[in-house]
Amino acid sequence: GLVPLGFLDAAQRLAEQSVEEARRLAHPTSLCFAHSIVCRVYYLLRRMDALAQHSAMVVRLADEHGLGLWRALGSIYAGWSRAESGAAREGVAMIRDGIARYRAAGAALSLPLFLASLASLEGATGNQREALELLGQAQAAGAAGDEHWISAEIHRLTGEAMLAGNGNAAGAEREFQASLALAREQGARLWELRAATSLAR
Repeated sequence: GLVPLGFLDAAQRLAEQSVEEARRLAHPTSLCFAHSIVCRVYYLLRRMDALAQHSAMVVRLADEHGLGLWRALGSIYAGWSRAESGAAREGVAMIRDGIARYRAAGAALSLPLFLASLASLEGATGNQREALELLGQAQAAGAAGDEHWISAEIHRLTGEAMLAGNGNAAGAEREFQASLALAREQGARLWELRAATSLAR
């Protein structure tokens, strides 16, 4: 919650503290949970070096202890890391695999984030139609789970996909304005800055 609000240093500090506390407990599930939180923070902060390190820990712990749900999440986080290091298609495949296994386990928390991240990568590789489909799924998942903390960013990404896909400037502007309004309403300064930048551009 701290990252969208703009408290970036505090979010990073608290995330790292959670890992230290979990290490003291020496409990595999607690460690997976802590590293998972850190992965999300570093993904949002675009700290890909740290993301690679922590995602590898989630995968290793999940494999060592047979933790299927955490292995699914580890695949998503490792996919983020691979995609951002230049292996976009490999990263997309890992994220898709992780989301499929996550859903098969009956889990839904954070699906809007995972689907939006996949949409962003599909858009970056020129697949705007798929990006828009995934963003629609992300919005629906957010509504179903009453999980709206990333809704402003989903609106912004939808606008970017519209603009890149068919040059729908009017539709894109509506999405950017919706993103900006929602971000301001939520006090989400990170999303507000991104929406304002997209709108200005």
